[in-house]
Amino acid sequence: MTEQVRKVEEPLTTAQRATLNAVLRFATERGYPPTFRDVADMMGWSSPNAASQMVGVLARKGFLAFDAGIARTIRGTEAAHEQATKQPRAV
Repeated sequence: MTEQVRKVEEPLTTAQRATLNAVLRFATERGYPPTFRDVADMMGWSSPNAASQMVGVLARKGFLAFDAGIARTIRGTEAAHEQATKQPRAV
């Protein structure tokens, strides 16, 4: 499976950065990617749909990738690992 590399132009919001960091930390600590339910639980959201939407936004911005319809495929891109620990830009 090939991963499309997207140009990262938009800055991350505080919530997007927190979600990205949680996904990367989960995968690092456990050795496998989270599900949307895992992401929702980590972020304190009651619905995996909220996690799905946020992961979709992060994928469109080029920070995450996932295979639709297949569990545990959420993964950080190279841009995610470079940007995840940077401080959010003041708005």
